Amino acid sequence: PVSGQFALLPSTVRWPATDRAPAPKSVISAEDLTIWLGFMKASEIAFIIDACHSGAAVDTPDFKPGPMGDASLGQLAFDKGLRILAATQADDVALENAALANGFLTAALGEGLTPEGGPADLDKDGRIVLDEWLRYAVARLPSLNEEVRRGGGAMAARGVRLVMRTPTAPPKAQEPSLFDFNKAPSPVVLRGRP
Repeated sequence: PVSGQFALLPSTVRWPATDRAPAPKSVISAEDLTIWLGFMKASEIAFIIDACHSGAAVDTPDFKPGPMGDASLGQLAFDKGLRILAATQADDVALENAALANGFLTAALGEGLTPEGGPADLDKDGRIVLDEWLRYAVARLPSLNEEVRRGGGAMAARGVRLVMRTPTAPPKAQEPSLFDFNKAPSPVVLRGRP
């Protein structure tokens, strides 16, 4: 990928200790994602990225939602009505839960959708649809951060470790980004009656 462009670094990334950047063929670039998602033929697509700086996948300085025809992931999301949930803003880090071996966004999504239903049923109609579940995670993350920071809540009992940027930095709540370019409510029912 070109320097300064969004890319995902999978666990198989090759990044020699003496190099300033990972081997380009070992990362997943925004261009790769755009191509892969562009070929998908589905009426509903949700793409969830629980990684640092993940908002940069769509929120680039030159992206403006609209029919402009550029080749970015943001433009593809707009054109196809994709829902992209990013764990953070473009310039921020994603916090992780060591005991659960996942990030806070993944924990919020898991909390929202349980075998019995879950609190992601925001409209209390007995079912959880895709966009409702994504919105739940966005709304839940700030309070989850606060619970962990105070050392309380169910997540603290599971061994959450909050890592600051620097030892003197004040705690900053992780703020997810939901890019929902689908104008209609999702018909995809995740839990409850169809």
